[in-house]
Amino acid sequence: MGTRRKFSPELKAQIVQVILKEEKPISQLSSEHGIHPVQLSKWKRKAVQNFSQLFADDRKGVNQDER
Repeated sequence: MGTRRKFSPELKAQIVQVILKEEKPISQLSSEHGIHPVQLSKWKRKAVQNFSQLFADDRKGVNQDER
């Protein structure tokens, strides 16, 4: 049984950016990085689901755009 590979958040972000820009298909990125396409799809889904948190302001539950 092999050991699990760990990927840095920076690498994950770079790969997801390429996926979102649709510069390369997931299958090509999968081959280039040796990561299963299902895993890449999970990273993409997680990133898209958490986009709104980028603009959240933890102070008093106010969004940055509302200030």
